[in-house]
Amino acid sequence: MAVDFSKFRATPEEESLFDKAPFDKEAGRKKLVDRIARALKQFNGEQGKQGGSDFEIGYNNQIRYRPTLNGHRIKLADEADYFPTTSAKFAQLLSEFSKAADNGEYDDQIEAALSAPAAAAPVRRSRSTGNKSSGEKPWAVRKNWASLSKADKQSIGRYYSNGKNPDGSVIAEVGHKPDAPLVRAK
Repeated sequence: MAVDFSKFRATPEEESLFDKAPFDKEAGRKKLVDRIARALKQFNGEQGKQGGSDFEIGYNNQIRYRPTLNGHRIKLADEADYFPTTSAKFAQLLSEFSKAADNGEYDDQIEAALSAPAAAAPVRRSRSTGNKSSGEKPWAVRKNWASLSKADKQSIGRYYSNGKNPDGSVIAEVGHKPDAPLVRAK
C-alpha cells in the first residue's frame, strides 16, 4: 500500500515564501532614519548632495520634501507627489518624521519599498558640445578615402569625433566639408 504524500505538499503561497526572507523591521527603520538624517545634513550644508536629495528648495524659503527609500516614495500625510513645508519648519519636520519612523509608524511603507525591486535611476543623456558630426562619416563621403594613409584616416576620424572638419573648422559653424585638405597639428 502506497502512502499518499500529496497532503504534505506546500500550497503555492507557502512555496513562494521559500526565497523570501522575513522582513526585518529594525533594519528597515534604521535605513529610513539614516536617510532622514542625511537629508538634515544636506539641508544644513554639512554634506554634499551624494546620491541625490529628497528635498527641493524653491523661492521664498519653500521646500518640497519627497522622502524615498530604495527609490520608492514614503508618503508622510497622503501627499500625492511631495510634502510642502518651509525652511523654518523643515528641521523640526525631519525630527518628528524620524521619531515616527523609529516608532514603527511607517513599517508598512518601509517593507513595501524594501521588498520591491529598486526603482530605476533616471536615464542620463550624454553631454554633447553641440558641434559633433551627426552621423556623417568621413569614410562614406570623402572622395579620396581609399588613397589616404592609415595615419591620415586616423587624423580625419579624430577631427570628426571632435566636431571638426579635416581643415580644423568647426562643423557646427561652417557645416560638413569632407573633402577639405587635412591640416596637421603641430
